[in-house]
Amino acid sequence: MTTATRSSIEQPVKFREQVLPIPLAVGVTSALIHELCEDHTEGWVTREITRLFDRHLTGDWGNLDAHDKRMNELALRTGDRVLSKYEIDGTDIYVITDAGHASMTAMRVRDY
Repeated sequence: MTTATRSSIEQPVKFREQVLPIPLAVGVTSALIHELCEDHTEGWVTREITRLFDRHLTGDWGNLDAHDKRMNELALRTGDRVLSKYEIDGTDIYVITDAGHASMTAMRVRDY
């Protein structure tokens, strides 16, 4: 199950050199939230996930190899899926912008 919200920002977001339409749909899988909330407050989890989305939107792909980073750079031009990989408190997390760049999702790597 995914929890999704719509951003209320009305200005376009510049994603590296590509302007993405806003509002973006943003989703976080319930399994990821459940796991992180076992040891942390909801506010802490929200801040950490937001920080990952910010990194993703500015082209900080996190813990990807050189090939996947090149694929992301190409995806910015072609509109394909963009993937970032991060770690929060021992949990590996993907942030994925879908093809077309209309939404982002954060999920545990093992749930992908």
